[in-house]
Amino acid sequence: MGAAMSLQDCVKAHGEQSRIFRGFQKQFEHYDLILAPTTPVSPFPWSELYLREVNGVPLDNYYRWLALCYTITLTTNPALSLPCGTDHNGMPFGLQVIGGFRGDAKLLACAEAIEQATLNDPRLSRPRPDLQKLLASAVDLTHIVTHPPIYGGSKGGKPEIGAM
Repeated sequence: MGAAMSLQDCVKAHGEQSRIFRGFQKQFEHYDLILAPTTPVSPFPWSELYLREVNGVPLDNYYRWLALCYTITLTTNPALSLPCGTDHNGMPFGLQVIGGFRGDAKLLACAEAIEQATLNDPRLSRPRPDLQKLLASAVDLTHIVTHPPIYGGSKGGKPEIGAM
């Protein structure tokens, strides 16, 4: 799509992004932060490419269910997500914390305060891994694949994996 855009299309898109930016910044005349869900839904099965609907509203592609996040990207405001408990199925969900334009330091300080306030509440605090259990289950690795196999011919009709 980007390569097919004309200069006029780019100017129009930039103008629209600027309009969104200015409108969103007005919220920070009244509020220091904006709190929102990170996504409008709980985690869904990994086998689903994307959700087909949210609360009965059809979604035409993968990105629509992420609108709460990508809209903030358009505003260029700093944002982060904190763990915020679990849903009725025990699945985690996040709280998106959005700061004012160029307010990164203030956002990080506020996020740290939220984390400290919820530190002792197991329902809200960041999950802590059981390091001893993880260490006990560790395997000795003899080789780590950091790239897809390189196929260099075939033997008996099967691809032969070549060396790097």
